[in-house]
Amino acid sequence: MKFFKHILFSVFLLIGILGMAQSNPQWKTITKEKAKALIGGMRTWIDKHPDYSVNLNYYSYKNYTDLSPFDKSVGYLKRNGENVHSLAIGIKNIQNATYRLAIDTARKVILVGNPRKGGKSVGDIDTSQLMSKVEKFSSFSGNDESGLKVEFKKNASIGSIEIFTGKSGEIKKIVWYYASRVTNIDETDKENNDASLPKVEVIYSNYNVNVSFDYKKEFDEKQYFTLKDKVFVPTQKYKEYKIKDTRIAKH
Repeated sequence: MKFFKHILFSVFLLIGILGMAQSNPQWKTITKEKAKALIGGMRTWIDKHPDYSVNLNYYSYKNYTDLSPFDKSVGYLKRNGENVHSLAIGIKNIQNATYRLAIDTARKVILVGNPRKGGKSVGDIDTSQLMSKVEKFSSFSGNDESGLKVEFKKNASIGSIEIFTGKSGEIKKIVWYYASRVTNIDETDKENNDASLPKVEVIYSNYNVNVSFDYKKEFDEKQYFTLKDKVFVPTQKYKEYKIKDTRIAKH
């Protein structure tokens, strides 16, 4: 799981992260305009439900074709308008009106970035940067769900992403296909660790659209640091953490 934590943490500013989808969807190539419309449909559900929480289950596979995951973890996503609090494979993400934070408890690092504004995120994927990095879009539509597949240009950390949605437009599953081959991906299986192209599957379940949040507990950066003379000072609980300012425009 260390590999996936590293990737999610490294691409935090680039891309940021319910039932099973049908086993063999028939993907058909679509235009960029059609893809934008599908993403807009996903945004419509989010706009209609500005406050919600959902459970996340992560399944890590050694390669694209494996049916049995070698590792599993649980997480969550809590959204209050543009405020976000999520846990993904050991990386906690916090967003409010001022900051977007990525907190790695294993490496004891906090990245401080600019918040995403104006509804640019779907399933923790920054759609504002998506279009310029894509090689091909595909989609499928079934009775109970539909899907969008995004294939990225070469030299990207992610090879492709599949997003599956339900009838109402809520996200059911996201699958990340990694573009970099990895050796020793499974630390528990040293004898069968040839370089492979791994994938991570994220299942969304137990949506709660009737929820109220405690802002200070869920979204306030003051749990992690304060700003003194333009310097980030970690709180007592996070005093051993290194804070990195990755904001585009510092202030």
